[in-house]
Amino acid sequence: MGKIVQLIPASPRTEDSLEDGSRKADSWFADGRYRILQLDGSRITVCAAGENRERRQGQLFITEMTEFSVCNLEPEVIMPVACTFSEFCGHWSPERAYDLCCLIGEDGTPQLYSIREYSDEDQTFRQLEPGRLGWLYYNVSYTSVRDWLRLVPVEIMTAERYGSYADKEDVTVLRRVGDWLLLRHTKLERLVALQPDTRYYVMTAEGGLQLTRDNVDGYFDDDTVFRVIARENRAVCVICYQVVVS
Repeated sequence: MGKIVQLIPASPRTEDSLEDGSRKADSWFADGRYRILQLDGSRITVCAAGENRERRQGQLFITEMTEFSVCNLEPEVIMPVACTFSEFCGHWSPERAYDLCCLIGEDGTPQLYSIREYSDEDQTFRQLEPGRLGWLYYNVSYTSVRDWLRLVPVEIMTAERYGSYADKEDVTVLRRVGDWLLLRHTKLERLVALQPDTRYYVMTAEGGLQLTRDNVDGYFDDDTVFRVIARENRAVCVICYQVVVS
């Protein structure tokens, strides 16, 4: 798996066709936000969640290629996490809104390409708040004992602001992109231990993909930023990002 991600959401799809040549639905359905009225096997009945609720409603068909994500699989962070159809069936609700993208099948029937739960409280790309430096994003590396991680808080700052920064002796510039700097606050380093039940994710522009303990190892380098949820010195949840500052 390659590194995919950024700290800003991807722009919505606007093209008329996808890379595989499949066309989008162009009948009653338009890609957008919907509520699910009924889920019956591979048939899903939806209505638009916004002003076009009455006009934009109908049935779609789920295929083996349909991708799903829901926001309540990770209890510590509200974010869409990729899941199986079975998991989706156990979590969907008619009270929630979902972003749907559809294709036209060979028989002309709209079929779901992806269905992603929407939440107003989504913290996927949450920004650092003043006074909360280091609470969210870190540069992470192993210690000499493999299951312990060294966490160094990172911050994105403009070069102009950095020019008048008072605590330069406590930070190093990890990367510079144009007028932006990625800083490491080296004197705020802390250690946390990975646990047998620690959960791991890599965050894509569409949401989180669940990782295992083994395949997260390749992400521990200077090009990756992490959100680490810890209880005292125990890592509960580790989320990998790749920073884009431009």
